Amino acid sequence: MNRPFHRQPPSAMPQTSPPNEADSAGPARLPDALLEAAGDIVVVLDTAARVTTISEKGLAFLGRSRQTVLGHDFFELALAPADRPQAREGFQEILAGQDGPHRTLADHDLVTAAAGPRRVRWDITPLPGPDGTVIAVLGCGRDISRTQPDAAGLDWVCSEFTALLDHSPVVPLTLAGAPPYGVLTIGSSAQTVTGHPPEAFLKDPGLLGRNMPAEDWARLDRGLERLAVGGRFDARFQLRGGDARTRWLSASFHRMGDPDNGSHLAGILHDVSAIEAARGHLRETEADYRAIFNAASDAIFIQDAATGAILDANARATALYGYTRDELHQLPAARLSPDYPPYTMSDVLGRLKLAVHGQPQLFEWLARDKGGRLFWVEINLRAMDSGRSGRVIAVVRDISERKMAERALRESEKKFRQLAEAIGEVFWLGSPDWKRIFYISPAYERLWGRTTKSLYESPMSWLDVVHPEDRDAVLAFISGLAGKPLTPGVFPEYRLLRPDGEIRWIQARIFPVVDENGIVYRVAGIAEDITDQVRTRTERERLNERLEDMVRERTRTLNRMNQELIREVAERREAEAAMAVAKEAAEAASQAKSEFLATMSHEIRTPMNGILGMAQVLGNTPLDEFQQGYLGDIEQSASALLSLINDILDFSKIEADRLELAREPFVLRDLSALIETSLGVLAREKGLGLSVDVAPDVPEVVIGDADRLRQVLVNLVGNAIKFTARGGVVLGLRPGNPVPADVAAAGTAVELVFSVSDTGIGIQPKDAQRIFEAFTQVDGSYTRRFGGTGLGLTISRRLIGLMGGTITLDSEPGLGSVFTFTAVFGQDRPQAEASPPPAVD
Repeated sequence: MNRPFHRQPPSAMPQTSPPNEADSAGPARLPDALLEAAGDIVVVLDTAARVTTISEKGLAFLGRSRQTVLGHDFFELALAPADRPQAREGFQEILAGQDGPHRTLADHDLVTAAAGPRRVRWDITPLPGPDGTVIAVLGCGRDISRTQPDAAGLDWVCSEFTALLDHSPVVPLTLAGAPPYGVLTIGSSAQTVTGHPPEAFLKDPGLLGRNMPAEDWARLDRGLERLAVGGRFDARFQLRGGDARTRWLSASFHRMGDPDNGSHLAGILHDVSAIEAARGHLRETEADYRAIFNAASDAIFIQDAATGAILDANARATALYGYTRDELHQLPAARLSPDYPPYTMSDVLGRLKLAVHGQPQLFEWLARDKGGRLFWVEINLRAMDSGRSGRVIAVVRDISERKMAERALRESEKKFRQLAEAIGEVFWLGSPDWKRIFYISPAYERLWGRTTKSLYESPMSWLDVVHPEDRDAVLAFISGLAGKPLTPGVFPEYRLLRPDGEIRWIQARIFPVVDENGIVYRVAGIAEDITDQVRTRTERERLNERLEDMVRERTRTLNRMNQELIREVAERREAEAAMAVAKEAAEAASQAKSEFLATMSHEIRTPMNGILGMAQVLGNTPLDEFQQGYLGDIEQSASALLSLINDILDFSKIEADRLELAREPFVLRDLSALIETSLGVLAREKGLGLSVDVAPDVPEVVIGDADRLRQVLVNLVGNAIKFTARGGVVLGLRPGNPVPADVAAAGTAVELVFSVSDTGIGIQPKDAQRIFEAFTQVDGSYTRRFGGTGLGLTISRRLIGLMGGTITLDSEPGLGSVFTFTAVFGQDRPQAEASPPPAVD
């Protein structure tokens, strides 16, 4: 987030010759040892933004010599063009004293000679002269271009950080996106940090402005207004609390959301009163020295090279180690390390001795704070005053997060390698120009027949194994990727001609890997062995071609047969006598069919019943467990075959209009009870409920064909049980509509309504009529799973039609079905003459 700055026009800048560094005076002149020991980029600008002092690290970062930097406009020399206008505006505000006598933060892109633009975070402090006016500006910058977290890590950090803020002295808050910037939300620590309870901010939008000095509020208002174009705004101001105590607060705000669609400002507040009080004292006594010393974001110690004693320490050092400055003065330096090899005091003294004799030391170290916590630091040791005073300045940077990130990266890489090495596909990671391979999984050796080492050494050597007939197509695909944005893509299928002579088919895919700026910096790929799929596809194509040839041959045969049929029809039209003979032959064939069906009814059913009878007799003899199982299979198969034969014979009789219904009296309730008793066993075996609901006004005795009615009910109830996994089945019976006089001419007649409802799989609306067609089921898988010929419902519908009724279906897939049919029965005999219901097979 950048702090906004206005840009001065070049014509308004004073034209002077570049001064020598030795000619610089006042606050712009800083101790050389302190400059060079600081871990940051340090630069001092005069009121015209010209460089008067710059550290060696600053020159090295920019890639320039001191002669090309001193006396030049720093903004034109080092800042990215997009950042210059904002930088100049802020610079003029600092010179005018609008930001007060404290430091501000800003992020800018610096243009380096070697690495291009790099992000630097600046800590900016105005340097006043004797009369209190700003005569120079000190900037301490740190390279943050490599410390930006990735998106997944940022999400996790944000969630963890939000939870931490609710229990910390930092107050998170959101403000309205426009004046008067009323508080929308605020953390629970507001009372401690600001002296006002959270409810006061939420109820009073003007609370901030009324309790701040006018100049602080004006500066905050300007900064918040600039957030309309984005960026971040950091400020410090005084706030009078509800306890009448004035506090110094540090604030950082940025805009969230689209400014045109109701965005708001998010920020944090932190009580920095103690820091401001200390800084005021330091400004009075050690303005120049303390400005750099305490402005540094790293811990700085001044130590005696001979004993390691701590002579001075900055605020960051006390915060990092948890000791006060006085405690550090009296503390043996050994207490700041765990004091076990290799982190011992003797090693520290050895490094201090080298540093004081002109050999700067830069090394990583395991440090220990006041509470005993161990953490990683990077230490930079340099001599002060060229070693004449025997003192060394130590700049200590906390690298715990970097170490944790490195460890997490190693663990992530380990997991990645374990995953990549476990999968059968070849996974690789390379540069976008195909000139480097960063990783290749071991599956490469199995599939390509070459070592992974050979690919690391020659990244394009994988092409040597590609079949010569396919190599040009692969190279053309790779060439087509050049000169345009890389997107996920799939290679054309190609063959490998392995060193052992085996041919394998490969399908490869590539994916771009982008950085936080959306720039592709890696290419990932997966190569899969599809030899089996190709063989299957080839065989399928061969079979399809064979089937097509068969269809073409059948078509030719049908055409020939059609021509022959046309010829035969013509001949039949010419010979009426022959047609009469054919008609008589057809009638004779129909008669033969009827006789055959009658014969089959006896000739097939009789032996099948004999088989069933003998199986039952055999079941009463001593049999072992396996024989009982075999006998059960025989009975089930014979019963299924007999049922199939009955269905086919019934269907044939119906088709030939030879099926006649009996007219005998029977008791309806007995038939319903028989259905419930006989099929209840099957329902209980599946854990289902089976119930019969007969309306009280249903007649006791009716005249009709009880066998055929039982056949319909058994079929419908049996199907309901078969296709229901849980729940139950209900058979319902109630009176229907009055029967017209012409239908009941032979005597008193009554219409009854039967319903069979279940909680089974249900039927799609498009299949509701198909299920009543002969030899038809909704899904062929049902036949394999549940059995059946597809004739049951067809026969049932025909029988219901013969009974003077109709059948309908109401079903919803997954919830169940309700089959409802009507039938007309006679009522002209006394109940005493009713016959018992037929038994259920």
